[in-house]
Amino acid sequence: MMPRKRYTLCLVLSLLSGCALTSRSEPIRVRYFTLEDAASASSSPRERAALELRLGRVEASDYLSEDIAFRNGQHELEYYDDQRWTEKPQEYLRRALARALFQERGITRAYSGAALTLDVELVEFEELRATPPKVRFKAIASLHDERRSLFEQTFVIERPLSGPAATQPDHTNATAGALAQAMHAAVSGIAERVIATLAARGATPEATAQVQVPQSATPPQ
Repeated sequence: MMPRKRYTLCLVLSLLSGCALTSRSEPIRVRYFTLEDAASASSSPRERAALELRLGRVEASDYLSEDIAFRNGQHELEYYDDQRWTEKPQEYLRRALARALFQERGITRAYSGAALTLDVELVEFEELRATPPKVRFKAIASLHDERRSLFEQTFVIERPLSGPAATQPDHTNATAGALAQAMHAAVSGIAERVIATLAARGATPEATAQVQVPQSATPPQ
């Protein structure tokens, strides 16, 4: 066989072999998970019309996206190849904050004027491959006016990860549920700190009397 024909035959066989291998491989099926907080707004929210607030920036660390992340250690971060959030995590957080502040607790939502602004940065939002496994939610909340900050506080919530082992198909459902619980706890803490600060800043006596100050925020006697 002539060299050129032999080369052509080898090339054709290689292409056919590659196609056969490719056709037998299973395509990656991406699974999507949502993190909507299961807690619904109260049917009769506590009225705090005298308290006004502007919900400002709700942002997240650059590594937080639709890709679901997990940590193997303090300094090692990885992502699942075939699992995604339906939205970026900060969008879940923004809706949870709006619901907790304006629907459940009855704060008046301001869009302009001299109302204080609440900014929140989502710093950590992932599964921890620890023993036992758990999830961590970490956010930094800042309440401020145009000149200064009234408070800046970090809220860290961890929840145990129960359910199937990490290799099981439904593992991420357990992760999503635990993260939803952690987010709800953090948002509740942020909302109560905001209410206490707004009331102390000069709300009416009636509105101040309705405020339930978290125990951690109660000044020493």
